[in-house]
Amino acid sequence: MSRTCVICGDPLIDRRRDARHCSSRCRADAWRVSRLLLGLCAHGHTNLTDYLATRRTSASGAALNALRQEIAFLRLEVALAWEMAARLDAVEREITAMEYEIKEDRA
Repeated sequence: MSRTCVICGDPLIDRRRDARHCSSRCRADAWRVSRLLLGLCAHGHTNLTDYLATRRTSASGAALNALRQEIAFLRLEVALAWEMAARLDAVEREITAMEYEIKEDRA
């Protein structure tokens, strides 16, 4: 099974086993989108829709054709949704542990 970049879909050749991005540009895109999903400002944008629209426009001159671009952005959205779900699970476990400690302290 060939591993691919979660942003653009390019193969991850000569990368670490845990690598998720093929380049610093893809890593930066993932970081920006993750900040926007958290409601923070990133790269002059305040929401994901505006950022993705700008990104699609600026990438129009790139080597990817329109279909590959759309697939790459869909992969990004799915990967980030999984990442956010994992973060939410971790926070939920932390809250549960804190609630348990509070109950023990009261007893």
